[in-house]
Amino acid sequence: MKGRRVVVKLFFLTSFVFIVLFLLMSVGQLLFFEDFYKHREFKALRANTTAFAEEYESKKDDAERIGVVSHFMNQNEAQIAVLDRNGNYLFDNPFKIDITLANGQVIAIPLYMYPHSEDLLHAGLKVGDTISVTGLFQYEGNEELFYSTQITKNHGAAISRKAEHSLTSMQKLTGKISYIVLPRVDQWNIREGVLNFAITGNFPLTNAELRTLESGHTITKEWVEFWSNAENLILLHPIMQNDTLLSIVLVVSSVAELEATYASLKIYYLYFGFIGIILIVFLSIFYSRIVAKPLLSINDMAIRLERMDFTATKPLQRKDEFGVLSRNLNSLALKLGAALLKLRAMNSQLQSDIELKEEVERIQQAFISDISHELKTPLSIIRSYAEGLRDRVAEERRELYTETIIDECERMETLILNMLMLVRYDSAMNFFQPDEFHLLEIMERICRLMEARLSETHLRLTLQMKRDYMVYADPSLVERVMLNLSSNAIRYASPGSIITIRVEELTIGTIRISVQNQGTPIPEEHLNLIWDRFYQVTEGRNRNINGSGLGLAIVKQIVEEHGQTYGVSNTVNGVCFWFTLERV
Repeated sequence: MKGRRVVVKLFFLTSFVFIVLFLLMSVGQLLFFEDFYKHREFKALRANTTAFAEEYESKKDDAERIGVVSHFMNQNEAQIAVLDRNGNYLFDNPFKIDITLANGQVIAIPLYMYPHSEDLLHAGLKVGDTISVTGLFQYEGNEELFYSTQITKNHGAAISRKAEHSLTSMQKLTGKISYIVLPRVDQWNIREGVLNFAITGNFPLTNAELRTLESGHTITKEWVEFWSNAENLILLHPIMQNDTLLSIVLVVSSVAELEATYASLKIYYLYFGFIGIILIVFLSIFYSRIVAKPLLSINDMAIRLERMDFTATKPLQRKDEFGVLSRNLNSLALKLGAALLKLRAMNSQLQSDIELKEEVERIQQAFISDISHELKTPLSIIRSYAEGLRDRVAEERRELYTETIIDECERMETLILNMLMLVRYDSAMNFFQPDEFHLLEIMERICRLMEARLSETHLRLTLQMKRDYMVYADPSLVERVMLNLSSNAIRYASPGSIITIRVEELTIGTIRISVQNQGTPIPEEHLNLIWDRFYQVTEGRNRNINGSGLGLAIVKQIVEEHGQTYGVSNTVNGVCFWFTLERV
């Protein structure tokens, strides 16, 4: 839902910004474009008219002035005339024909009414040609003009235009051409007749307008044609000479085309607005998806980091800031994951070290407690016997006391060595080093070591081993197990009996080694307890049996360290201890 809200917010924000900008642009154009256009036209006309006035004054020849006027008209699509302060023509539209009638009267025929100037050019009209013109006389401005609808050269082909009146109501004049200036195609402008009506509608000037012009300032205003209601821009520019108003440049520019364009523009913006809003909606959706999708992916990565999930994720395959951020987050996740694994390993090692330390402390406490308990009795015996020897009590038993003290010292020495061995195994400091070796060598060595003790107790030892076996174990520890089991069997064997060591194959990969003696069996309730430290079957601990109660505990520890099994069982005439080894 969070991701969706991000997308929705981006969508509405983008749509709102685009629509507001679009509406501002559209409303601005619809409300202010017309005024902006008029202002721009006035500004351009004012600058171009000023340049025209300067260039016009610099030209003294009429032909050059015609070029200047035609260039201005084509450049600005406007009509221009140079007038005096009363509105009389000083230099008007140069494109016309003057004919001299038979009575000597000169008639001016303007040519702007003819829409096809190329027909006049192709007719080859020149000064001296006799032509006939059909039309009407009209006064415009301060001069009388003859508006013709048809021109015929020397009774040749007629050059005609559409007539506003019937031919029967028109006059026909014949005369010779005394003046002719024909426009080129690019100099033609059918609105030249508007100029005369503009002069009539704006002259005479008011006193305020004259003062403005005399001060060298330009007058701009709007003028509406009375017959068509077409709107025009009027510009009056003074031509000064020695701070005196010499003449006035009048420029007429139509804004009717603007109004038509403006009306079409309104309809255009209605269609454009509808399509634009739809386009904005799609662009907003596209934009919000582009921005939101990588943000959601990066947010997912951040959530995983927050949950301590540092598994590597595939970064965004982009080259922008989103791609860089996702790659940095991915790199951070990998580094944090590696650091966390290392920290966990260190914590685990630290926990192990703490547990090992606690175990060592426990073993030390147990060792001190056990050895204190076990050494208390022999030390008491040694002290009492030593005091008896010192006080010369029972001199006849001096040798017995001495032997007893020696036996108890040996007993304490064995006890201490066994306890140190157990502590060594408990503290995981035994440096267990298994290897492959021949089991027969160990068995023969045990038999040799036991010979002295066997002769003292009048016991015999037999080894039953059909063949030599290769086993995988620590040789020194296996020898310690055999010594402890053999010593235990000798200690509790009946005098003159036989101790049997038997080696046999239990399974394909396991060897079973047993040590059996002939003597008093162990009560069933004690069979599972004899492997505990300092445990002895006889509660009173027969001091004549030199045992510490640690030998079997050592056997148990070594066999378990090898991952093997051990056990004890009563036989018909004795006890059998056994353990297993891994066969190679």
